[in-house]
Amino acid sequence: MAILSNRLAAGTIVIALLFCSGVARGENALSLTGGWASYALPDPKDPDKDLGSLAGAGIGAEFEYTFAEPFALRADLWGSAYWVDDGGGPAYIALATVGGTYRFDVLRYVPYASAGLGGVLSAGNGADATVSPVLSLAGGLDILTRRDRSWGVELRLASFAGDITMLTAGVRGTHRWGAF
Repeated sequence: MAILSNRLAAGTIVIALLFCSGVARGENALSLTGGWASYALPDPKDPDKDLGSLAGAGIGAEFEYTFAEPFALRADLWGSAYWVDDGGGPAYIALATVGGTYRFDVLRYVPYASAGLGGVLSAGNGADATVSPVLSLAGGLDILTRRDRSWGVELRLASFAGDITMLTAGVRGTHRWGAF
């Protein structure tokens, strides 16, 4: 029994070292993204109608802390403005989420996927300002130009229980520091 517990302890230590010894452990990254945005939400005055626009532009900022080579904690903010052609005026959306990112590290080209939970504030277009919970799913491709810099593309879908849906596509630039 003592041999089994010693092997189990040794195995646990080896797995922990392998998991936590990634090259990028302790790395920080700050990204700025700009691009196209779209949204849809139910019209509070007419439940059979949706308010929305395909003509939007936004800017976002993301911070990541890598705790193991493929895994990072992520916090992001996104703000967008929309041209609405129904006489209700412009619409605005602010999104804030926290979650995680997984990188499929392939040398210079690095695809990634991320998920987060947070909130979305929508205002304008004749509707009252509302805050709703949101689940955000994103994916993209980073192209490393140097070890501490990259650029790439990102696609994000944020929605929760049909209250509001936001889709963004943009180009992002990233600066990394620490642990390299």
